[in-house]
Amino acid sequence: MVALPGETLDQHAASTDSMAAIRAGRWQFVVIQEQSQIPADVSLRQSEMYPAARTLVAAVERSGGVPILLETWAHRNGWPDRGLDYDSMQKAIDQAYRQLGGELGTDVAPGGEAWQSLVGHDPAGSESSAIADTLWQPDGSHPTTAGTYLAGCTLYAEIFDATPVGLGDSEDLAPELVGRLQQASEVAAAP
Repeated sequence: MVALPGETLDQHAASTDSMAAIRAGRWQFVVIQEQSQIPADVSLRQSEMYPAARTLVAAVERSGGVPILLETWAHRNGWPDRGLDYDSMQKAIDQAYRQLGGELGTDVAPGGEAWQSLVGHDPAGSESSAIADTLWQPDGSHPTTAGTYLAGCTLYAEIFDATPVGLGDSEDLAPELVGRLQQASEVAAAP
């Protein structure tokens, strides 16, 4: 894994370490994930995300690997500085990844859509819901163990074209929560 905190795809595409890791081959799949805010801003995705992703996807394919885009999740409170609440930020992120995946013919693991399906179905709403508290760390941006598990389940469903429902859990999460996370991943990944 080559991933520094907050690193963007643009930084990865310019990084000798990232490109050397890709060129090393040996990878069956390479997961490509943009920094959380960039896909939500049209100008940033056009100027930074898309060109960098094109470079990275091409490098992965040249090395014999299969690139997979991991769609990220919106911040719990959206991006207020840009006038985006949670739902509008997630919608923009979804659009960015779908457009890029379509252009490049690359599969997208719908991590953000799985998050939204859980948060949107919680009767308490996204601001104060127990499931939201379970997915986001207190900063409202980074995932908890449960949020990371949810993203992992969406990757599993995308890579293996199989349901994550019934997978074992090694993170000591409550069985009921694991079931909800697996189910959300399965639904989000369904064609």
